[in-house]
Amino acid sequence: MKVVKVYSVDKRFQDHAMLYNKYVDKYEELNRMVVELMEFNTENKSIVSPDVTISSQNQSTSELDFNSTPPEMSFRRMRDLAARSTSVTLSRPRPNLIQILYEANDVPYELVPAILAFNNASRLAEDLIDKGPKLRGALQMVIDDARKLRRDVLVASLGADGPESLENCLENIGMISGAIPRVNEIIKRAGEILLQLEDSNICE
Repeated sequence: MKVVKVYSVDKRFQDHAMLYNKYVDKYEELNRMVVELMEFNTENKSIVSPDVTISSQNQSTSELDFNSTPPEMSFRRMRDLAARSTSVTLSRPRPNLIQILYEANDVPYELVPAILAFNNASRLAEDLIDKGPKLRGALQMVIDDARKLRRDVLVASLGADGPESLENCLENIGMISGAIPRVNEIIKRAGEILLQLEDSNICE
């Protein structure tokens, strides 16, 4: 985010950029869990996690590339190893959360990291799906208040810094506006990954 030199305006921009960046961090962590599951089951390392953060410094927003669909995950090796155990079960404690339950002394040791990655991926997907609409609403409120934010900069008596501050304000509003469709896409991606986890049939 670019500095506007009006404390209340800068704070609002920074607070929302921080919320968005934390949300994106969770999405990138979800991608890492998907990579772990793919490597465990298929040794496929082709997925790349995009840089989608809004900068908290005087930089522009990175572009978020959603041209490719989430990779199709295979759970073949996990199913084969789980079949050796009698304690592996699937649990659904909440609508958007699916977890593999197991007893550590009953499952092959090499299966445990994959189970942990699976469970963590489901928790992250749930969190992204649940918190995405709230974040989207918060960002939209900033867009709705764009006129007030501009007015706050104009009446701040910034002197020679006024034009640059107003330009930075408008650019920040544009970056936040661009973040909203990205949040929508992350919600969609998290849902698609969650569906793959649901269809894994680990305990068939």
